[in-house]
Amino acid sequence: MVASLFEFVVLLALTGALVSVVALLHLMGLFINIITPVTTFMLNQSGRLVILEVILTDLGAKFPNLRPLLRPQYAPYLNTAGTVLLGWLIISWISYIIWSFLAPLTISFLAVILICPTTAKWCVKQTVPGLEIYFSDLLNKFHSIFSEE
Repeated sequence: MVASLFEFVVLLALTGALVSVVALLHLMGLFINIITPVTTFMLNQSGRLVILEVILTDLGAKFPNLRPLLRPQYAPYLNTAGTVLLGWLIISWISYIIWSFLAPLTISFLAVILICPTTAKWCVKQTVPGLEIYFSDLLNKFHSIFSEE
């Protein structure tokens, strides 16, 4: 029984790691397909404010109510705002990729803690020696909560 339980825990942890890697590769593919053309366009246009001024003049002619906001002298400010928004988009994608990579690993670690506490104690002892007492108290609290139900 112990060997099969240990094999189940190892299989669960490996499945979590595999799901993390697959999610990371999928999101990296999306990142490359969506963000790269936008970044390339913005980097190519960053030195060419003349094109942005022409676009602003054209938009001001088509939408007269927006004329005070779309003046050509505001082109550098709008370029800076676009660069900041693009940077925010890239940083949010990177944080999403990191979260999607770490979430299955966290879930598999919690599964190891709940299913096989001896393995979890050994892992904690290997990483942080002083944390074993805190971990055993936490584990006893979990077992007392589950045994009450």
